Amino acid sequence: MSLLKIIEAPDPRLRVISSPVDGVDDELRSLMDQMLETMYAAPGIGLSAIQVNIPKRVIVLDIAGSEEDPDPRYFVNPEIVWQSDEMENYKEGCLSLPEYYAEVERPGACHIRHLDYDGKEHLLKAEGLLATCIQHEIDHLEGILFVDYLSVLRRNMILRKLAKGDYGINSVSITFPEGVTITEIGEILKLKFLDFDEATFLRLAKGKEGFLFPDTYNFLPNIGPRQVIFEMEENFDQKLEPLMLEIEESGHSLEEIIIMASLLEEEARTRQTRKMIAGILWNRIELGMLLQVDAVFPYIIGKNTFQLTLEDLQFDSLYNTYKYPGLPPGAISNPGLQSIESALQPTESDYLFYLSDRDGNTHYAVNFEGHKRNKRIYLR
Repeated sequence: MSLLKIIEAPDPRLRVISSPVDGVDDELRSLMDQMLETMYAAPGIGLSAIQVNIPKRVIVLDIAGSEEDPDPRYFVNPEIVWQSDEMENYKEGCLSLPEYYAEVERPGACHIRHLDYDGKEHLLKAEGLLATCIQHEIDHLEGILFVDYLSVLRRNMILRKLAKGDYGINSVSITFPEGVTITEIGEILKLKFLDFDEATFLRLAKGKEGFLFPDTYNFLPNIGPRQVIFEMEENFDQKLEPLMLEIEESGHSLEEIIIMASLLEEEARTRQTRKMIAGILWNRIELGMLLQVDAVFPYIIGKNTFQLTLEDLQFDSLYNTYKYPGLPPGAISNPGLQSIESALQPTESDYLFYLSDRDGNTHYAVNFEGHKRNKRIYLR
């Protein structure tokens, strides 16, 4: 029986999500036999089909010790149906990341529903090393590597070393500016990496506007859309962690804070101004006033404040804050930390109106008459 070639990180094929199989037949059993022999020869204790470039939800493993009889296990369409709250740490390695090991924390026990070698359904109750191993392999089926549980710095260091050693590939530094949209992120990545799958990125990132943290990243040229999203979301979580208690006590949800921050990112350029505008917008929401924020229009129709017509102000979109009360249904960009902090720490004032002149200066008013006077003076 010929051995299969195990693909190694950072090969983008390891990030593909595997597909369920329709059933167990002789062809699939032959694949499992080959996988098992390949795993033993490596040697290893677990192998998923995606690691041999077959994107099927199939896993083989054997955690028996060197002095024990072999105890091969086969898992087809494995599904985790229960995980314990108690966590355990094991030093994990991977045949797709040779010579790299790291402590990973996972649930200490789990229940797995799956089909066996003969196509019969089973419920495996696993704990200890077996639980760790099966969860590790199921991660592979979702395009997840054990290094994804490490810090961004350590994970990228490992992947860059693997890339440089095996492929002669160096990472590329990419900066996504504060206020960048998901569409713009896709365009930037496509300009940097001609083979980047922009369409898949936009599909996978749908609904994540505001939660992909704008920053400087070091990506390998063969990075896939899923890994970009994973790293930007993880960076978001790390940056927001120190603020989470304050957010919980603010009276606003995380989503509301991020949506507000995305408006502030486009409406102002300094922390002081953003905090002042945040106070005004939260006040208007509390009073039931329309926000009337112009920053939404580049997002929904591609026009800025000075290009808008009266007809544009009536454009029918839930993001149109001239037409619908409250915050838009989602963020209009991916705001930076300063805008997020400004949304969370607004400046209290009696102002309810503001406008920016053509030089970028902001002028405030407590009532509509004062706002009209500012328009006459500063927008002539």
